Amino acid sequence: MTDARLEVENLHLWRGEQHVLRGVHFALQAGQCLEVTGANGSGKTSLLRTLCGLMYPEEGRVLWNGSNVRADLPAFHAALLYLGHEPPLKADFALIGAKRCDYQGNLDYALTARNFNPVMAMAGTTVIVEPAEIVPTGVIPPDDVVTPHVLVDHIIEMDRSHG
Repeated sequence: MTDARLEVENLHLWRGEQHVLRGVHFALQAGQCLEVTGANGSGKTSLLRTLCGLMYPEEGRVLWNGSNVRADLPAFHAALLYLGHEPPLKADFALIGAKRCDYQGNLDYALTARNFNPVMAMAGTTVIVEPAEIVPTGVIPPDDVVTPHVLVDHIIEMDRSHG
């Protein structure tokens, strides 16, 4: 291993009008790891982008081997590997089937449909469900509701006249 060192001194970051990071400081040696956790909007991605030199702090410094990363960004980037996250997948429509659906749109699934259909319901901007059976609200026991009605936009009744 090399003697690489990443240091952060008195880092302050703003997101719009919100002061998300105040006076952050730490130092990492080669082989050490920093875990960054926090609620949405708390500044995690902004911190990581700042550490990589992709955005600049309002106050403070990021040092790589004792030198400010802003002094020679190309050299710093040559020694850096940054794996950012992609925006989440979001579909315009999610067309899903269900075993039962009540009048409000609470869904219950059969067998392996429990594995993927709830995830698809969360990924769709507009969720359309075609249940095998539509039942009055309250018929599906609360513990059997896998996808709540707030995720369902439209219910389509199957045409059983053709078999």
